Amino acid sequence: MMTTVHLRSVPSAASRRYVSYTKGAPDVVLGRCTHALANGSVVPMDDRLLRRYEEAAQQMAAGALRVIAVAAREWAGEEWRRQDSVERGLTVLGLFGMLDPPRPEAAAAVGTCRRAGVRALMVTGDQSRTALAVAERLGMGGTGSRAVLGPEIDRLSDRQLAAAVKTTTVFAQVSPDHKVRIVTALKRNGEIVAMTGDGVNDAPALERADIGIAMGLRGTDVAREASDMILADDNFATIVAAIGEGRTIYANVRKSIRYLLSCNMGELLTVSGAILAGLGRPLLAAQILWVNLVTDAAPAIALGMEKPEDDLVASDPPDPAQGILTWDMVWRTLVEGSWIGGVALGASWTALEGGASPAHARSICFGVLTFSQLFHANNCRSNHQVLRRLGVFSSAPMIVAVIVSGLIQLLAMAGPLRQVLRVESLGPGEWLWTMAASFSIVPLVEMMKVCIPAEDALGRRRRVPRPGGR
Repeated sequence: MMTTVHLRSVPSAASRRYVSYTKGAPDVVLGRCTHALANGSVVPMDDRLLRRYEEAAQQMAAGALRVIAVAAREWAGEEWRRQDSVERGLTVLGLFGMLDPPRPEAAAAVGTCRRAGVRALMVTGDQSRTALAVAERLGMGGTGSRAVLGPEIDRLSDRQLAAAVKTTTVFAQVSPDHKVRIVTALKRNGEIVAMTGDGVNDAPALERADIGIAMGLRGTDVAREASDMILADDNFATIVAAIGEGRTIYANVRKSIRYLLSCNMGELLTVSGAILAGLGRPLLAAQILWVNLVTDAAPAIALGMEKPEDDLVASDPPDPAQGILTWDMVWRTLVEGSWIGGVALGASWTALEGGASPAHARSICFGVLTFSQLFHANNCRSNHQVLRRLGVFSSAPMIVAVIVSGLIQLLAMAGPLRQVLRVESLGPGEWLWTMAASFSIVPLVEMMKVCIPAEDALGRRRRVPRPGGR
């Protein structure tokens, strides 16, 4: 509650009259009232009248109204300055019910949070009935749910509160200190906590949370300074959209890393394998640099621009402790890199066995190593979804990246750059063999997706349903 004191009249220079107005939670203000304004006259507050006010407050709160009680007290002269508290002996003037409905998209956003494994909690200073009514409208709690109140939090130890926050969705009549304790309890349970707030009293909890989010439209300067980010439109649905965008970025980073690691491993195995097998240098230094220039840039950028997969926000987030490189990603990268390097090395060996010169064998190896990586870029668009489901031509950035990189490689092998890179021209049969060997990475990875259970885009384990299963 809060109280303001106003100068009401000045009958004489020696005698001034004041009035104080108090507003606050009904249960707090009504407990300090000794009189009530009824039908235009002031009457003593009795139990019957007090129950009427309390019932009216409960009815308004049950209708999702934010309820405050307003009271006043008359003061003669400067007497109010000499009181221990001006918030005593008050006369209640009435109750105000304010409707602050959730936005239409808020309920859908809460549902998206639930599917994405994100718990949405309501922590408010409002009455419990108001908080529960709003929570029910948002789908955060059903009929019969209860809220944990601030006085209850005072009686709970840190360990007990940490257990309570696991199952409680609504916290009502809380103070700034309670908000900090709730955030601390959630973090103690290993949760990553994002806290939203707009007032000065939210600043300590915003500072304590992993991610403090201040309201940009109605937030105070103190709340903004204590936060990590500012929500420009004060819309909870925007936070949920940001979670989806963040997961998309994380998934695309993993795709790019997988692609780059497998391709570079293929190059490493090609060079080291040829040396160990006594086949000489499979590629010149300039050719290795050219392969990296053509294959590492555009396809990796295109993977970073991939659209979100369908199940990206359909289940729990990955464990933050697992890191980007999971075991599933590592062994698949090893297999894919080994295949790329093995095919390129096999093409070089086959050419040498067929009587080709070392320079001609290097040209074939150069083409296989480059085009196999460009074909492999499409494989890396998803860990578990086959290309037929994704759509080979569904990603415009990838189409552009592969076509442009492929044309640049053709210029290097059959155009004016051929002399610079010391590449010999290939015949039609050799071109056909080069492209077939390069494309072999595609069916290999597609069969791995179908036959071996894979992680999803975020590194979460998935199960492949058995035929005829549910």
